[in-house]
This record gives sequence, structure tokens and C-alpha cells, in this order.
Amino acid sequence: MDEVIWQVGVRWLIPIVPAIALGWWVIRQWVRHRRPPGLEDPLRRGLAMTLLALFFYVGPLGSIALLGMPLPEPPEESWMLFSFQFFTVVSLALVIWTAYGSSPVPWRRLREDLGWQASRPLEEVSVGVLWGGLAWFGTLLVLAGVALTIQALWGDGILPETPPQLVTAMAAQPFAVRVGLALSAGVVEETFFRGFLQPRIGIFLSTLLFTLGHLAYGSPMLVLGVVLLSLVFAGLMHWRGNVLAAVVAHSVFDGIQLLWLLPAAQDAALAGG
Repeated sequence: MDEVIWQVGVRWLIPIVPAIALGWWVIRQWVRHRRPPGLEDPLRRGLAMTLLALFFYVGPLGSIALLGMPLPEPPEESWMLFSFQFFTVVSLALVIWTAYGSSPVPWRRLREDLGWQASRPLEEVSVGVLWGGLAWFGTLLVLAGVALTIQALWGDGILPETPPQLVTAMAAQPFAVRVGLALSAGVVEETFFRGFLQPRIGIFLSTLLFTLGHLAYGSPMLVLGVVLLSLVFAGLMHWRGNVLAAVVAHSVFDGIQLLWLLPAAQDAALAGG
């Protein structure tokens, strides 16, 4: 028992240094561009860095500590509860950041700070719907090509025969829960990783953190898919200059997966069994 506690403790020590480094980097970039002026004060800057480091620690980097650990039981209920809790924590972190570190009237800059300053929202929604469908189809093709290549080189035993536990848990949820998960993931994750982080730390680091936040899938193939999707969403943010198209594309992709593909695949597996 003591050995298990020690191993878990060591796991949670690993993300501390990168979390602090990322918090420092974001604040440095923000102050360097003199936005927002409130962070020019050393005390406020230090507290803001602590907030960000804490979020990175319990959020994306915390996934490192969970690698290889079994999901708690029952997996469906516990994981879904964790997902919505994670989205809530991200939202609160963004609200606290804006209220604490922005200009004297922070809410006037909220849309700009988080990348929601779309001048033509209907156009952004249309672009997002189109690219969400293209991203789903393109990612499916790439992953299928990678899987076929692996099978041709190393045989059928390399790839797992059953989907990851988290995928099964998502597919088993009621329809309304799956809709809520797709929408909340699109809004919250894109607002944070693309709208908030990408302009401050760049596409590479924001994509890396987005990928780390999805390591709980426990499947290299699915993690590769996450990387590809993150680059698509990052490209949309860079191209459109706001996060709305990426939000819609992300929600469309997750909607196709959660409302159609995963349940259909699960039904087919049960019928075949």
C-alpha cells in the first residue's frame, strides 16, 4: 500500500515543473505585448502565473500522471462526471483570468481576450460546419491508412482489437449527454486552447497541451487523431482570426463521433459478438 501511494505521489510530482514553466511563459508573453496592463504589477503578475500554473497542473499536464492508471468504476459515470467537471474548471479559470488580469473594465475585452471577436458570425459558423465535416473525413482516412500500413508491416496483432475504455464509455451515454459533451468540448476546449493559449504561446505548444489533455484515451491511434484535429482547429483560428469557426468545427466533429459513429460501431460489435 505504501509503495502504491509513493508511486502515485511521484506521478503527480512530474507535471509540477512544466506547469510552472508554462504559467511563467504565458505571463511573459502577455506582459511583453503589454496586454493587459494590470499584469505589469509584480504581485498581480505572480498571482496570475500561479493561477495558470495550477490549471496546467490539474488540467492538460495532469494527464501525464494518469497514464497507465485504470479508470475508476463505474467507468461510464465517473469519466463523464470528470469530463464536465474539467470543462467547468476551464471555464472558471478563464473567467477568473479575465476578471483579475485584464484592463480596468475587463468584460469589455472579454471577446477579444478569448478570441470570440467574430465580425461575421454566420460566415464563421458555415466555415466551421464545412471544416468539421472535412476534418472528420480526412482524419478517418489518415488513421485508416496508418492502420493498414502498420498491419502490412507488422501484422494484425499490433493494433488493439477493442476500442479504448473511454470510447466505450462515451458511446454508452444517453443522447442528451452526448450532445452536451460535444457542444461543451467544442466551446470550452477551443476557447481555451485556441482562443486563449494559441495567440500567447503559439500553435506548437497549444497543440502539445491539447494532445496531453487527451492522453487518457490510452490509444496511440486516437492520440494521432487528436494531433491532426488540433492542427486543423489551430489553422482555422489562424486563418479566421477568431475562434468561432474552430468551435463549430470541433463540435461538428465530436457530434459525428458521439451521435453516430461510436454508437453504430458499438452496436455492430455487440451484434457480431
